[in-house]
Amino acid sequence: MSVDVTNPSRRDVEEVAQLSVHQRHGTSSRPVRELKGFERVLLPAGETRTVTFELGPDALGKFSELRS
Repeated sequence: MSVDVTNPSRRDVEEVAQLSVHQRHGTSSRPVRELKGFERVLLPAGETRTVTFELGPDALGKFSELRS
């Protein structure tokens, strides 16, 4: 997954791009949003950079204990 981060200002900035996921369907209870990745980006004035996040099966899975 990729996202473009743009600094439209006249000053250099440091920005943090974050990737969160949420569950739309299912019976298990999960948080409304789960942070799965972030990247700090230094952006000179007027510049755009593409930030790429790798999101594999481990990031989307959920551990669940089965009770007997």
